[in-house]
Amino acid sequence: MSDFQKMVQRLEQANIPCNVKLFNTGRICVECGWNYPDSLMFQVDDIAFELKINVRICAEVSGGVLEIEQRVCGGPRRY
Repeated sequence: MSDFQKMVQRLEQANIPCNVKLFNTGRICVECGWNYPDSLMFQVDDIAFELKINVRICAEVSGGVLEIEQRVCGGPRRY
């Protein structure tokens, strides 16, 4: 199972609404939505740390060459 798949699976288990994007550079970005609470960022960071995966946590990301995108629990929200 790839790091991307592991991250998506754990975010689904934790019911964290977000988009997970894998770019052709290998970078994984987790979009949490505008004005997301710090607690949500800490949850995502804890999961990434547990899985030993380097991720970028942000409100929204654009640009780059997207390989895969997965919506988790309805996708990012505006808080």
